[in-house]
Amino acid sequence: MDRGEWDWSGSRSNLVTQYDLVCTNTYKISLGSTLFFTSYPLGSLCIGILSDYIGRKRLSVLFLFVLPTVNCVSALLSNYSAFLACRLVEGFAIGGLTVAFYPLIIEFIGAGARNLSNAVSQCG
Repeated sequence: MDRGEWDWSGSRSNLVTQYDLVCTNTYKISLGSTLFFTSYPLGSLCIGILSDYIGRKRLSVLFLFVLPTVNCVSALLSNYSAFLACRLVEGFAIGGLTVAFYPLIIEFIGAGARNLSNAVSQCG
């Protein structure tokens, strides 16, 4: 059924209706999450290696600017392919930020309390 044939009872706008993610396009609903979680470990690996050469602080600052910018851009997009590209960059950036930022934060905690702080940070 085509989107134009639907009987809408009011104004409804969400991700599914905006990008027409129904019927034959339902696979696209999980594609954004799949790209995000696929690029996350790639970002961790690449940025982990790169941070040894460039420096963790520089890369942390870079990704602290990249991530909010990409998030804002993805919220304003009307093209699904561009939205997916933003999800790919978001996953890469969060993975990289996690690896680059964690050692900087852990240095401020004393050696005796690091095990407890690691446990607390993993639990949320």
